Amino acid sequence: MRSVSETRKAHPAQLALCSVAILVGLVGCGRPAADPGAAKATADKAGQVALAYTRALFSGDLGKARSLVEPGSRSAFQVVAVGVDPKLVTARDLSVGTTAVNGTLADATILGTICRRASKPGPDQCMTNTDPNTTNPIFKVTLAQQPNGDWRVSFRTAVGPQPLRRRGSVPVPQASATAHHS
Repeated sequence: MRSVSETRKAHPAQLALCSVAILVGLVGCGRPAADPGAAKATADKAGQVALAYTRALFSGDLGKARSLVEPGSRSAFQVVAVGVDPKLVTARDLSVGTTAVNGTLADATILGTICRRASKPGPDQCMTNTDPNTTNPIFKVTLAQQPNGDWRVSFRTAVGPQPLRRRGSVPVPQASATAHHS
């Protein structure tokens, strides 16, 4: 074994090699580079759960919709379910726009048209979203990844380009969705 004084006299090339080995070792201890394919697969899974939930909700299959809600949000779901009568509210041409994932939370944007049937004779009141990046909360579904890795709808918080916020505080821009009568 070399003494400290012998190590100081080591050849500069040996010291440089040792420094590189230490640097590589430290860099190797960091987090692996993000796999873009895995990130896309995670977002796709979350988006598909959001789409299945939205379709079930607007088709009146409240049991299916409820099964896609995380346990901690099911009482809030009951409030949502009261306001969604499939005889009065419909949706069509639904698909997933974009899904933003931030750790174990995700926001999926739903594209398509949501309508409320007129209570009196007249046209239905509809809103259509064609913007995959809308911030309109009507077309957003927030999800939380569960301990088993599955995604479930959550009524806790939303993610997006802004910092995490309460769902009701997200601004609703006028240009992101269009209201029309059918």
